[in-house]
Amino acid sequence: MSEKVLYGLTGDTFKSIQFGAGAIFKNLEYQDVRTMSDFNALLTAAAAEGRMLGATDGGIKVNISATYGRPSLDGLGSIPFKGGLLPESLECYIEATLKEVSPSKMQSIFPTSRFAMEDGDNAISQRINLNISNEDYADNVTWVATTNFGYIMVALFNAFGRADGAISSVDGVAGGGIPYRADGNVGDFHETEFIPAEVKYYFTNVDDAAAEFDKIEEYKVVMPQP
Repeated sequence: MSEKVLYGLTGDTFKSIQFGAGAIFKNLEYQDVRTMSDFNALLTAAAAEGRMLGATDGGIKVNISATYGRPSLDGLGSIPFKGGLLPESLECYIEATLKEVSPSKMQSIFPTSRFAMEDGDNAISQRINLNISNEDYADNVTWVATTNFGYIMVALFNAFGRADGAISSVDGVAGGGIPYRADGNVGDFHETEFIPAEVKYYFTNVDDAAAEFDKIEEYKVVMPQP
């Protein structure tokens, strides 16, 4: 298995890939997948255990980007110096419209929301006090999709999911789709040079479930360059 590096992720990263069916999972343990049988068993078990948050429609938006600034030496910021650009902020998130979501999964998808039955609908409201705990973060939130060459996985670590837009109610299965956003987070103060994300490509051109993948490419995501 080869390992490569991506300097950030944007829409252009995947512009040459044709995506098929996809889904977003929580706490997916994909590190030991080597064959299509492993792959299918992993996703089947995750879905059975309630760790599939929902199907995606039309791919997802992925953004890992940084902003840089120049510290001021003279109070005006007018003195340039070698190595003077420093990272100021980092965005690391995926956005998608989740399909086939049942109300029973809503708390797992949106940990800071509260759900109650009102007039037959499952009403959604934000907590009055957003006391976010470590339990509200997933070890990873991972998007899995079929592609023109096999499969793709995009994983965000220490991920926090939330509604990315207004949601008033979920009546039965949310056929219309739920706007979803998950943000990756650095898990340790001493690991700030690492980006909490990775991408894996699984290449295959056969339908044999027991066959090994032709190639697996793992991309570590590092700090985008200015």
